[in-house]
Amino acid sequence: MLFRSIVERYGTAYFRLLATVGYLVTDTTFPKRFIKRQGQIYMNTWHGTSFKKLGRDTPDGAYAMGNVQRNLLMADYLVSPSVYALSRLSKAHDLENLYQGNYVMAGYPRNQVFFMEGEREALRKSLSLEGKKIYCYMPTWRGVVRERDASREGQSQLEAVKAYLDVLDKELTDEEVFYVRLHPFVGKELNCDNYRHIHLFPQGIDVYGVLSLADCLVTDYSSVFFDYANKKEGKIVLFLYDRENFQESRDYYLELNSLPFPIAGSAEELLSQLRSPKDYQDEEFRRTYCTCNGENASRELCRFLLFGEIGNKISVEKAQGNGKKNLLFYVGGLRRNGLTTSFLNLMEYLEPEKDQADRKKGQEYNFYAAFQEEYLRDTPKRLEVLPDFLKLLPMSEGWNLTWMEAAASYLFYKKNMDNAFVRKYLKRFYKREYQRNFGFASFEWHMHFTGYERKVIGLFSEAPGKRGIFVHNDMLREIETRKNQHLLTLKHAYQDYDLVLAVSEDIYKRTLKLSGKKENLHIVNNCHAYRQVLARAKEEVSFNETTRCTVSLEGLKERLEQPVKKFITIGRFSPEKGHDMLLEAFARYHKEEPESMLILIGGGGELYEKTW
Repeated sequence: MLFRSIVERYGTAYFRLLATVGYLVTDTTFPKRFIKRQGQIYMNTWHGTSFKKLGRDTPDGAYAMGNVQRNLLMADYLVSPSVYALSRLSKAHDLENLYQGNYVMAGYPRNQVFFMEGEREALRKSLSLEGKKIYCYMPTWRGVVRERDASREGQSQLEAVKAYLDVLDKELTDEEVFYVRLHPFVGKELNCDNYRHIHLFPQGIDVYGVLSLADCLVTDYSSVFFDYANKKEGKIVLFLYDRENFQESRDYYLELNSLPFPIAGSAEELLSQLRSPKDYQDEEFRRTYCTCNGENASRELCRFLLFGEIGNKISVEKAQGNGKKNLLFYVGGLRRNGLTTSFLNLMEYLEPEKDQADRKKGQEYNFYAAFQEEYLRDTPKRLEVLPDFLKLLPMSEGWNLTWMEAAASYLFYKKNMDNAFVRKYLKRFYKREYQRNFGFASFEWHMHFTGYERKVIGLFSEAPGKRGIFVHNDMLREIETRKNQHLLTLKHAYQDYDLVLAVSEDIYKRTLKLSGKKENLHIVNNCHAYRQVLARAKEEVSFNETTRCTVSLEGLKERLEQPVKKFITIGRFSPEKGHDMLLEAFARYHKEEPESMLILIGGGGELYEKTW
């Protein structure tokens, strides 16, 4: 016997069910704290064929794709109605070579309503729509990814839509019904009470049930037209009153002019299209994008999920990688500093497509970059510095500790206590956090490139593969001068990780003093992108909009051209860089060589003003 129960999203019952049920099905995602437990079966039917760009293809949106990506990686079955839809979803979220589940080519359950003529007619009658011409308007969201800006963006869209609806309502007849469904960020503010022919979608009725009644779908950049196209006799009109502005802010995969549907840019053009018969051919469109949809999609998927039965319109393929091993780098916040430069220089030598004699291992691995999404929320363009071959793995925001784990964390990090209780609960916490962020992919190596963040050091300590950590600075001095490191965390990492990589001999000696272990400690000098240096040496000296300098650009160029000895150093203005010792040494040298010159170049730091 089957039981149906509706629970409040994010309520206690909701999370209890997430943790205990045997089967999970969604067309979107589960929350960031969810981790699929062993034995659960997870099917993701996703919510449409993508027209707008998504995931890492979205301008300024790649940093926030972490929860979508990990949900897709967790799924045992990814359902898609076409090869095109599956390819877009997979590539946009860097699933290739990570996903270990099954790709299921099958009809989307929500699209089966377009094949059920009897149910459509019954619904039409129940809504007293016999003999009416029905139009459905379902535009997409035009805002940015960040919800904090949704109110402002939503108000702008709402005002534009209302202006067009005012015109349409005056021109529509009593034999025409124009239903409107806007994005939730906008729709809750739309009031249609003063319109005669325009109404919100009926409450309590499935949205796609109403859509299936429509003689014409009016939309814009929404993927809903891929779904509605399954109703062969229905007409689709693209109402694009803001085409240029939208493309600048979001962009899409397909050229609008490549679609078979007519385009309207004004209320008058839209009215003309609504009252014109369907006069375009879309058979090829349906063959490409609606391949597997059909009347029995839900039943076939349920029988496959529960009993393993593969119906006539279902095909299943186990995900296959390219045979290479996976290597994960943690890259921090990608700030404009020496760590980021060092990482990018290393990537120059690892890029698989480059024919470099000094690159030996690049072709053996797929490379991934992990970072915490909150670090890039305000500066998402930082990701643009990463090379295209490097796939992205944003870490979902938040660290989810139990009370006992929080107590262990406090004792370890604040009180420097290290005992069996602390280790037990920190180990449990980090093991679960690893599972939440990366546990549904397989990595041979986990490389903590920045080497700084204590929670990420702890997270990687519980990684099932090999672990490595770079040491870019004298960490003992960092503790003494900046107090930005945790001694116990570093000791454990330097003793337990498979590789500890100091970037110079001096740092090697200081790290050895801290860890007391030679077996896993090595010197790996920083790479230098010397080809870029040689190329840039031929460029003119220039300032960008954020450059600060004690002299003007012209003054700097004049000094560089002077035939005197020049000393140039590059490093952020922080205590561990030792600018104070450099300035003291140069002051003594300058007494003997008064024509000499010292030029300090840095990427910011708390001592900039003092050094100036």
